[in-house]
Formats: sequence, C-alpha cells, structure tokens
Amino acid sequence: MSRLLQILAITTALLTLSGCYKMDIQQGNYFSDADVHAIKRGMSPAKVEKVLGSPILKNIYYNNQLAYVYTFKPGHGHMKKRRLIIYFRNGRVTHTTTDFNSNSVLLPQP
Repeated sequence: MSRLLQILAITTALLTLSGCYKMDIQQGNYFSDADVHAIKRGMSPAKVEKVLGSPILKNIYYNNQLAYVYTFKPGHGHMKKRRLIIYFRNGRVTHTTTDFNSNSVLLPQP
C-alpha cells in the first residue's frame, strides 16, 4: 500500500509541476524603434532589407510594399504584436504605417 501511495504522490507532483513553466514564443521579424527610424524616404527595397532583414510575409498582390510582423507571446501573458508596412513608389520608399504608432509616418528625405 505504501508503494502505491509513493507512486501516486510522485505522479501528482510531476503533473502539478509540468504546468508551471510555459515558454516565451517569438515569431517574425524583430524590429526596434531605432530600426523604424532608420528607414528614410527614397530608400530602395534592397536598402530597407539591409536594415530590417527580409520580411517573413511576402504579398504577391502588392509588390509596392514590404510587411514586417513581429509577435511575442510570454509564457504567462497576452500576445503582443507589432506591424510595420513600408510603401514604395517607383522603387523608392514613400511612407510607412505601423500599429504601434497609429499614424502614418511620412519619412524625412535622406
């Protein structure tokens, strides 16, 4: 009987402890505010990709924009998402939109 109680106690402890730790999950392209401010009006897509890296998402319908998305889900918390869309005209940056700064950002000339 004591052997059965030991097995039951160990099993209960393992099941209880297994739910305590949840991993943080990061997906997409991480970009900081400094990275966003490094994007200037008139930059080519190649220069933008040099600053931010290749975007994870490629939109086959709109070749005049690059979309960068970053999500972070802490183990115990709510998911945080940042989106940055860079628009081009004639192969040059015209403006960006973000969801962490709700206004469209008109960029300064380089």
